[in-house]
Amino acid sequence: RGTAVRRLSLGEFNHVLGLDRAARIVEVEGLTTYETVVRYCLEHGFMPLVAPELKHITVGGATAGIGIESTCYRYGFVHDALLEADVLLPSGEIVTCRPDNEHADLFNALPNSYGTLGYILRAKIRLHRAAPYVHLHMERYNDAAQYLEAMRVATQAPDLAFVEGLFFEDGRFFLM
Repeated sequence: RGTAVRRLSLGEFNHVLGLDRAARIVEVEGLTTYETVVRYCLEHGFMPLVAPELKHITVGGATAGIGIESTCYRYGFVHDALLEADVLLPSGEIVTCRPDNEHADLFNALPNSYGTLGYILRAKIRLHRAAPYVHLHMERYNDAAQYLEAMRVATQAPDLAFVEGLFFEDGRFFLM
């Protein structure tokens, strides 16, 4: 009686679907973790523009939940690398949204929606070239003003790929 309820298990939407080297784009399913995406992309010499440190964060979750990381100063948030997404709407319909199609409003509303507008099933995200190694340099500051100035300078340096800062209650500040 009434409308039959259909159920879809999303547990298997966790694969990398492909990588376009020339376009620097990876296509993944929404539940793919950044650990999986980064590992796959590094094998091809690339990384997502923004890759959260917490390895179990999913592409869909970081997109809908404002994912940030140490490359944000250069590339924006996780959702700023999103080019296209297939979204399962509450009605059960699946739509492909991009900034230039009839679902552009949904595309622009996905960040910070926390899944309330729909569930990301598939995403295309932009990549950047990855070096085979990362040189880590750490500076310690005991003065907040000096730390903030060093952070400003670091984020303007064209040769730095990642900038991260930590500060502790006891007045220690670290710039990495």
